[in-house]
Amino acid sequence: MPIHWPFGNRRKEIIAQPFAQEWLSILGVNVKQYGLLTEAEQVRLRDDLRIFMAEKYWEGVQGFEIDDEVKITISALACLLTIGFAEHDYFPNVQTIVVYPDAYVASSASQLGESQAIDLSDQPRLGEAHGRGPVILSWADVVEGGQNAADGRNLVFHEFAHKLDFRDGDANGVPLLRDQEELDMWAQVMSAQFELLVNDVQHHGHTPLHSYGATNPAEFFAVCTECFFEKPVRLKDEKPELYDVLRDYYGIDWALRAPG
Repeated sequence: MPIHWPFGNRRKEIIAQPFAQEWLSILGVNVKQYGLLTEAEQVRLRDDLRIFMAEKYWEGVQGFEIDDEVKITISALACLLTIGFAEHDYFPNVQTIVVYPDAYVASSASQLGESQAIDLSDQPRLGEAHGRGPVILSWADVVEGGQNAADGRNLVFHEFAHKLDFRDGDANGVPLLRDQEELDMWAQVMSAQFELLVNDVQHHGHTPLHSYGATNPAEFFAVCTECFFEKPVRLKDEKPELYDVLRDYYGIDWALRAPG
């Protein structure tokens, strides 16, 4: 992973510190995928999550207290998405992470302190991500998703997949890809699979993907990400082409690690 000035020395200092035993306990309980990683991947995740949590601004709202459990859990789940990347820079388009205690209704910008540049409505939400704004999460749903690694639902994976999608400036279900060949394959497979999901949802078809993915291509990518990390074996069995493009993008053959 790249280490850029002026962060290089500080990042080295962060990962040089011993990893606290209580933090390992948090990973064991709240981040079930941690136990499926190889030893080398676990070391990398522990380093990545410490840098991530140190470089982000954390804000609890509605009286919610941000403690080590909150930071470790969210940071680990976010960094799982990049564990297979040859290089990354800790979600540079994420500066602030806002955490509610539970599902919330964002009805006024004043609720969010310095995180005000968001599109608000009166609809209940579990989380959201914005191109130039914060990631907002319900802690209750973060915990539920982290402790159940096989139901295909994970709020942190979903919202941080959106942040990967935003890296090229558009929320269109196409993250930054390596080259034109990968882009062509992505467009071919993802477009076809999105249409299949829309059809499955309309006709109550059987699919490993959550129906919310039929909303638009951006939500489709986020839902596919959840499924790839939580139901990889089923996804590979039922939708091998979709699994392959996600495996190539995320740089990890997750079906080899997960039980199902």
